[in-house]
Amino acid sequence: MLLVLGAATLFGLFALAMLLRVARWRRLMRYADALCGVQLIGLGFGPGAFAERWMPVVALGFLTYCVHYAVRYEIAVRRQMQRRSVGL
Repeated sequence: MLLVLGAATLFGLFALAMLLRVARWRRLMRYADALCGVQLIGLGFGPGAFAERWMPVVALGFLTYCVHYAVRYEIAVRRQMQRRSVGL
């Protein structure tokens, strides 16, 4: 069961990296690629506490940070558009 969780984490990180690549957020994309590599290496060494127990927590934390970054970016863009429409 833990191996399935580790593989799902790897797939989720890979999907997040592709989404960040489409959004052209290079810094976050590099972090996601690095986390994918760490997870792949962790799974390659065999079942262990790192790949199956700690990496899903790290991946979930990184996903939360990406959502926070996207919301903060969207608020900044909307604020800038509002300033331009008012003419400030």
